This record gives sequence, C-alpha cells and structure tokens, in this order.
Amino acid sequence: MTFAEKIRMIRERKRLTGKKLGEILRVGKPTIHNWEHGKTESRKPEVLNKVERLFEEVEDSTWERQQARRRMRDDLLQAIWELIRCLEESYPEAISWKLDRERKELVVRIKEWGR
Repeated sequence: MTFAEKIRMIRERKRLTGKKLGEILRVGKPTIHNWEHGKTESRKPEVLNKVERLFEEVEDSTWERQQARRRMRDDLLQAIWELIRCLEESYPEAISWKLDRERKELVVRIKEWGR
C-alpha cells in the first residue's frame, strides 16, 4: 500500500479532517492533502513511524470489527437453526425447509395453522 493510500485510509477510518490529522502528525493541512493525493511524501522518520502506528491501529480495528461481524453472523445462524429444529420437532406437519447450497440459500416454509 502506498504512503498516499495509508494517509487516506487513516484519515477516513478515524474520521479525521485533513487539519486534524495534520495536527496529530504536526504538519499543515496542505501537506496532508499533498500526501493523500500522492504529490509528495514525508521523509522524516518520526512522521513515518507515527503514520505506521496509526495505520496499524486502523488495520487492527478493522480486523476486530470483521471478527465481531463474523461472530454475530455465526450466532444468528445458530439461533435460526435451533429455531427451525425446534419448530420441526414440535410441528412436523407445519414446517418444511430446504437448503440450496449452490445458491447459499435456506428456504423455510411454514403452513398457516387452522387451514
């Protein structure tokens, strides 16, 4: 990933303005703009180190959010499967389901009671 891409990702993911990111890195807003658009890059080790630390924070938080979403999805799918099994055991004539693995789709049909 280029320096410009890292600067943009840090700014967007942390929801910072160019001015605020400039304050954090101790440079002006125009410098951030130039970095973000690939016109220039910093050669100062202290700035490069700070950018790398900020980028690692952004990557870590992105990974953590992805893991949290996966856990929530897995928990939801588990709850759905348990509900289907419970309904199937309690009302075998009222529910039917089919798993279409090719389309990655679960089709559940519940018949209306009293009909």
